[in-house]
Amino acid sequence: TQGVSSAASDVYKRQRLQYLLTNGGDEEGKEVQRQIQALSQRQQDMLPRFRNAENQRLINQQIELIAQYQQAFDKTQAAYVTSRQTRTSMVELADRASELIDRVREEVGRSAAGSETGFARYQAIARTEDDVQTLRYYVLTYTADVSAQTEQALNQQIERVGQGLNLLTSVFTGEYRDEVQQLQNTLNDYRSLLNTYRTVTEQRVQMREAMTEQAREIVKGSEALLAMQATLRDQDTASANQMICLLYTSPSPRD
Repeated sequence: TQGVSSAASDVYKRQRLQYLLTNGGDEEGKEVQRQIQALSQRQQDMLPRFRNAENQRLINQQIELIAQYQQAFDKTQAAYVTSRQTRTSMVELADRASELIDRVREEVGRSAAGSETGFARYQAIARTEDDVQTLRYYVLTYTADVSAQTEQALNQQIERVGQGLNLLTSVFTGEYRDEVQQLQNTLNDYRSLLNTYRTVTEQRVQMREAMTEQAREIVKGSEALLAMQATLRDQDTASANQMICLLYTSPSPRD
């Protein structure tokens, strides 16, 4: 059982590294998977060796806890995969939006001087550029620190981007309509992916919390097994001592 406790502690420590540090790398994920499977196999191997009903109950409880831990890990791993794929697509869309913004801004900039309409268009596209860059920054901040504060800042910037798009549509009529429509579609797609990203990020955080609690329960179960073995050893020692006393104090057949 000492090996069980040590193995459980190892899994717990690994999990406290936030399932392999920051973004669930594939190689680190394989190592955690190996550790979970090894720990589960140890429990299965130990079960036939114990005849005490309480020991068997504790080991079966460990087997169930490890199975739950495995399920949480699988969900966390899937969330990391979706998160990485979504972020890659978001970066591509943001880069595409920046290209469209640069193209429209350059063309509008050449005709903005001396034109009230041109100046309004230039201001609108400049605002959109600033809004998009700020949104990307808030996405990074939210990724690094998922909290109510960073989520609120992200929500506010998403709303601001939407307002900027409405302004952009209102001042760009006729000329550049195709480019503006492409930009609007690109940013709408970006915001849609952002919602997906936020959902899987929240799932990831929840699964990490579940894994942390399950790991604690696994360690507690291992400690209970150790305590039970110590109790049984003490009882066996007491019984042996009592038997020895009886042997020495019993009347001799010659008496």
